[in-house]
Amino acid sequence: MFCFQKNDIETITGFRYTRRTHEPAAIVEKYGAFLTNYYDISLDKIGYDIVELPLGVKYHFKKGKKTSWYLKSGISANLTLANHYTITNKLSGYQPLTPNNVGYVSEKDNKSFSSRLSEKEFNPGLLQGGKLSENWFVTVSAELGLERKLNENHSLVMGAEFNKFYMIDGIGPNKEKLNGFAINVGLKKLIN
Repeated sequence: MFCFQKNDIETITGFRYTRRTHEPAAIVEKYGAFLTNYYDISLDKIGYDIVELPLGVKYHFKKGKKTSWYLKSGISANLTLANHYTITNKLSGYQPLTPNNVGYVSEKDNKSFSSRLSEKEFNPGLLQGGKLSENWFVTVSAELGLERKLNENHSLVMGAEFNKFYMIDGIGPNKEKLNGFAINVGLKKLIN
């Protein structure tokens, strides 16, 4: 990150990389057909490799000799480079004795006993051949923090940041909106 400061106002820009993973709601879907096999399928983990290009403004207030508090607001363009999905599909321990149909009629392949999970669109990230329209989003952020001078050229920076997802319907198969809360800790070096 690079900062340009004049008096109490600081402009921030740069480049950040993050890998965000989470486990979606645990839904195990059963599908198959009588006299063949039944299967349990579930989406267990979703991950995104994200590059963020932020632009922010930081206002320093309550300045002491070595310590100052700050309030920062910003906006970021985000690109998902790679999307990772962990899907478990295994033979079910449940094999009914009566011909109960499990699954649903698929519009894609007209099979009677497909899983709904097979119909979801698992879009690839940009580096995996994905479309830009499915792999970008905007976040706005607010941060409250503390900056403490260690010496003439170095400061310790700590802040609590909230990010809110905007612009498109969502990313990934569940159209997720990646809102987040982070504790940021860093070292600031004066270059000038």
